Amino acid sequence: MNWRIIIGLCLLILAGNTDLSAQYNDRVWTLQGYKNLRKPFKKWRADLQFDGRISTAQNQGVRIGGAKLGLEYRRVHRFGIGVYGLSSNIVVDQFEDIISPHKDVTYSFSYLTMYYERVLLFTRKLELSTTFHLGAGNAEVSYTDLKTNDVEVYADYRLNPVEASFTGYFHLTYWISVGGGYGYRHILGDNADLRRDYSSDLYILKARIRLLKLARSAFNKDVKNEY
Repeated sequence: MNWRIIIGLCLLILAGNTDLSAQYNDRVWTLQGYKNLRKPFKKWRADLQFDGRISTAQNQGVRIGGAKLGLEYRRVHRFGIGVYGLSSNIVVDQFEDIISPHKDVTYSFSYLTMYYERVLLFTRKLELSTTFHLGAGNAEVSYTDLKTNDVEVYADYRLNPVEASFTGYFHLTYWISVGGGYGYRHILGDNADLRRDYSSDLYILKARIRLLKLARSAFNKDVKNEY
């Protein structure tokens, strides 16, 4: 992970949460038609989401944990960096490319994405959006050698996930939202077996926690009217 990118993004987030203008007037398109934005809406603000997925890989159900950190622009555009990984490694009996006698083949998978999310509808209690990810990551394959009983790393494969999803949020409070959705992950990479096994449907669980918004509301009650 490039820490300079993350530091730069954090600086942009801080700038996005600074009230640079006393007035903000805008007009954005949603499924309900054009919607006018006025203060206390902001042109820029931080976007932090915890993003869990339920998927399949190697014919097993797997959970993928992750988070997204970025910026929200004009209330309906969000973009930034996502970090994801398997909640627990996948274990199977055999991997056909391994020649030596073996058992307990273990797969790990983690990846970094650039994401763009377009909010399609938003009200005080509900939000609908669609999200696209373009990522890069690694899947490491290791196994237990039956002759030595040692754990050996067989290969580290480069994979590029491409994802699209549709999600909905329900706002529990003005700073906590939960939601879910459905999507599909397609894998690009050199290994045909991993491309096939990791390409699958996604069932998404999300939580958005806006701690900066909570902190700002202590000094400005109008913040609670942002949604």
